[in-house]
Amino acid sequence: MADEERTGYGQYDPHRLVFHMSIGGVSICALGMFIALFGVFQQQGWETLNLRVDRLGDYLSSPMAYVYNISLLFAGVSFITAMLGLYNLRYNEFSRYLAIVGACAGLGIMLIGIYPYNDAMPHRLVSLFFVLSSLAMFVLLILTRINHKHLCNLPLFYVAIVGLLATLTLLAQIDPATFDYRPCPVGQNPCFLALSLWLHTAMTMLAGLGLALVARHLVHMAIAARESQ
Repeated sequence: MADEERTGYGQYDPHRLVFHMSIGGVSICALGMFIALFGVFQQQGWETLNLRVDRLGDYLSSPMAYVYNISLLFAGVSFITAMLGLYNLRYNEFSRYLAIVGACAGLGIMLIGIYPYNDAMPHRLVSLFFVLSSLAMFVLLILTRINHKHLCNLPLFYVAIVGLLATLTLLAQIDPATFDYRPCPVGQNPCFLALSLWLHTAMTMLAGLGLALVARHLVHMAIAARESQ
């Protein structure tokens, strides 16, 4: 009987591993961004505040661009793996939809690391894909809060609201002719576009942590249900 219980609980170990990989991926991404930001700050000083976050991956202007791009690559792979774990839990349709759009957002993060700012058109296209994927993720989180509150706690709901506003702001600033963001007007300080990009990045990372916590919560619910039988 004890062996059967260990086997039953052991089936959730891959999902626990996915949770820790997700946390580690976000941490690596945050560390990579900080290192790249510090490198640019050493050159540009407080003007760095007006820098687009994707310029941290520009090999021509960011001395730590390789750190930033590699961190995005690892973070994207980790987040995709986490969403695969969430999908395989098969809790309900909403959890599956969250896993799919979350995996798309993770794919967008990974592709931005592969196609950095220097690869102009591919970078613009994958950035647009990432923004649209995050838009779907934030909208679905809001709907999940309405229909399945236990899958989206209040802090994650607030993150989704702010993330949705930041995403819509970014989409409104895209030039359809170039698929790039319209530059800030000369003299605008701070740059509204740069602030929007940083806010969107922060909310996406927080949403990633929130979805990892959702996966862990579902595992705990499954174990509790098993013990009550």
